[in-house]
Amino acid sequence: MSGVPPRLHQLPRTVKVFLSLVIVFILLFSFAAWSTYSSSLTVGYPAPDYDTRPTSHLNQSKILLVSAFFPLLKSNHPISDYETWLSNFLSVVKTDIYFYTPPDVVPLIERLRGNHPIYINATYSSPFDVPPLEGLEEIYIEMNEVYKDRGVHSHKMSGIWNAKAFFLDEAVRHVVETPLARGGNHHYEYVFWTDAGGMREPNHYEYWPEYNRVDALWEEGRNLSGYMMQKDELLFLPIVGMGVEYHKQIGMRWKDTDGPGYPGVIPWNAGSFLGGPPGVITWFRNIFYSYHNAWLAQGMWVGIDQDIFSAIMLLYPHRFITVWLGDPLAPAHLYTSVPEGEYGGVQELGACGHWPWYYYEFFLSDAETRDKMRDWWLDRISEPENKMVKGNWEGWWKGSNACRLTDLLWCKQLLEREFGKDWIPPQATLVNLENPKPQEVKWL
Repeated sequence: MSGVPPRLHQLPRTVKVFLSLVIVFILLFSFAAWSTYSSSLTVGYPAPDYDTRPTSHLNQSKILLVSAFFPLLKSNHPISDYETWLSNFLSVVKTDIYFYTPPDVVPLIERLRGNHPIYINATYSSPFDVPPLEGLEEIYIEMNEVYKDRGVHSHKMSGIWNAKAFFLDEAVRHVVETPLARGGNHHYEYVFWTDAGGMREPNHYEYWPEYNRVDALWEEGRNLSGYMMQKDELLFLPIVGMGVEYHKQIGMRWKDTDGPGYPGVIPWNAGSFLGGPPGVITWFRNIFYSYHNAWLAQGMWVGIDQDIFSAIMLLYPHRFITVWLGDPLAPAHLYTSVPEGEYGGVQELGACGHWPWYYYEFFLSDAETRDKMRDWWLDRISEPENKMVKGNWEGWWKGSNACRLTDLLWCKQLLEREFGKDWIPPQATLVNLENPKPQEVKWL
């Protein structure tokens, strides 16, 4: 009995038995907890807390993707990059696609798409052929000369960006006339614009955006709004940042007569993806071109779609639901066991790929696909050199950094949180659905 404190010998037998049982229980519980934790980390992330039965994709045909590809001599990326990204998109995603491209590019798109469903609209050879931008090419050339500091390589790039709202709504209007309509009786519940070069790395997004996930998010958005908004009134537009206090002060005071701003008033949005039910798509198109024309007529810069998108989000925050990978108050962001951002491929929510801009792709996927992407990303992250403990370091490291799923946000709530409860959206004083395209512009 050496080594046992003398006072323990003086305790009643019942107390000794009770203490022994407590110690045994604590040891057993600790061992079980550690076994479960270490076992789950060996495969890279905790055991799933969702129904592990295969997801039914019977309703995937209710989703329509809209995209476009107009090759440019001057672009932000070489054509070889776009061909790789196009393949990651067109060859993998099985969701219906309505695609705009010039006639000479049609063979490339058909080859990459293979047997997956697609309708290719080759009506337009240039973004300045579309009705909202027709006749504006010379004005866009002048604009890019006046605003060289904006860093846009080509006025046609601005044209492609600003044609998105038209392409998206026009696909909604005319898809019924295409083979995708399956005899004219097919109805799409959700329609999304996605940049053709938005899938920057190999992926498993076969059923994307996944219908069941999308429909649940819109129902959640309705709930977040206190049922003030209906599902068919909500538009999804991911954001990538809210800036620092300086940017917040600008955002709080911004009004539509200030113009779209540069590099854009917060919230800074991804711009590469947006959409929702067909009705809200038409609403967005009307608002976008109303403000585009009003600001351009006043000689303001409108060459980047994201600037106009952010302005519309400030004017109509109740209309938008969003996701923000870097949200510092998100529970998924607050949960972390290692320093973030120090190693390749590790972002605010773990190992979510080298392109955090496109986190929304993971966010809009079903649970099975998210697990496949977690595995793919975890296999490619780097471990730190200073291993502080022995054992299954790889399992701990990867388990701690598996890409986490964050929360959906209602833009109105987000801006009130960031700007203060007293913030009121600015009045839409320039909106007029009859705002004509300017014939000439006097630049500021």
